[in-house]
Amino acid sequence: GGRGQYRSIKGTPTIASVVKSELIDLGVPESIISIEDNSNNTLEQLIEITRIAKENNFKNIVLLTNEWHVPRVGAFLKSKPYLPEETGNLIVRTVSAEETLKEDDPKKWSGLIEGIKLREDYKRRIQMEEKGVKDIKKGIYGKY
Repeated sequence: GGRGQYRSIKGTPTIASVVKSELIDLGVPESIISIEDNSNNTLEQLIEITRIAKENNFKNIVLLTNEWHVPRVGAFLKSKPYLPEETGNLIVRTVSAEETLKEDDPKKWSGLIEGIKLREDYKRRIQMEEKGVKDIKKGIYGKY
C-alpha cells in the first residue's frame, strides 16, 4: 500500500516499496513483484488490488497479511457494498504472514509470535479488528 498513517510526512517511503525491498533481500526475483502504492488503508488497498487484477486479467491472487488482519480482509471481500462489482470471478486467498514464517522456520518464529500475542497492545488490536468485522457485516464500517 501507500503511506497509510504516515502519508502526511514528506519523504516517507510507501509500505509497498519497503516490502518490495524486503522481498528482494529474501531472494524473490524483482521481475515477479507487483506493487500497489496508491492506497492508504485496507479498503482502498483491496479496491486497488482488484483493479490491478482486472487490468492484468488475473484470475487468482494471494494476499499475505497479518494473522489478525485476515478476518477483516475476508469480510471486505465478501461485502459487495465496499468493493467494486468488477471483482466478478476473481479468486482471492488470504494467507497469514505469521503462519508463513512459522512454516518456514518454526524454531526462529513460533516463540516470538506467540509471545507477541500475549501483549496487551496485541489484544487491543484483536478487539479493534473484531469490531471492524462486525461493522463491515452491518454495513457501517467507516461511518462514524
